[in-house]
Amino acid sequence: MIDVIPFDSAHLSAFVNRDLRVSSDNTIITPDMGPSWTITNSDSVIGCAGVLTRMPKGMGAVWMSLSSDVAKHGVWLTRIVRRALRDVSLVYGIKQLETVVLVDNKRNQRWIESLGFKREETYVRYILHPKE
Repeated sequence: MIDVIPFDSAHLSAFVNRDLRVSSDNTIITPDMGPSWTITNSDSVIGCAGVLTRMPKGMGAVWMSLSSDVAKHGVWLTRIVRRALRDVSLVYGIKQLETVVLVDNKRNQRWIESLGFKREETYVRYILHPKE
């Protein structure tokens, strides 16, 4: 059964640990940074999401990390996310929400746009791999 529960950074660590080892000490997102939730399916974490509200007044940044298990529940997820974004905007007085989607991730770009987001600009990403 799909359920939405309050987010805890341990949920993200448990979710990420399936593919990448990250200790809870290295967790970047914490519940005090804004409203956030965990999506579970029969007690298994299948996603985490939230809105960072520690930004300039009236702005928020949407973050989300989902497993492929969520794809089976796309309509449900879209409805829940729309409601959550609306409610968070009203409660926190947010006038602008922003998010980042990888340039080559066309599926997620279409989904974000279906939620009402408009493309503002395209970023170029730089990565540094220090010498070992």
